[in-house]
Amino acid sequence: MSVPALADPATEPRTRDELRWRRRSLAALLLLVPLALAVASYESLRSLLRSDDLENRWSRCKVMLVDTEGHTWLPASIAGLRLLEGMMGCNSAMFSGAKSGDVLKLGETFIVPGYATSGIRAAVGLGSERPYYLRFARPSA
Repeated sequence: MSVPALADPATEPRTRDELRWRRRSLAALLLLVPLALAVASYESLRSLLRSDDLENRWSRCKVMLVDTEGHTWLPASIAGLRLLEGMMGCNSAMFSGAKSGDVLKLGETFIVPGYATSGIRAAVGLGSERPYYLRFARPSA
């Protein structure tokens, strides 16, 4: 019993139907790929269109310290060390239910070398405005 040999698709001539379906598939891809990207990024586009509402961007909030040379320090997690009364971190602020115009007291814990403390200042990054959305000047003492 012999097994019939399979035709090699690379050497076999293409039929009109095959060429027609290939063109249809390419045309469908040109339509479906941008549509799929639009559907996948719908929430991001919706929040960009409502850019005056910062509540949607708190999910990507990042508090940091920046020195005069551009070095950045992110918050540290130290066991047993708590924030002061009435302060919350970015993640807590996200779920606080704050409305437009509300004042939030954000606090974080940082470990910074002593030589950098003279020119350091706080900065907050939100969503696509990273690395800095808000930069705070040092109070003059």
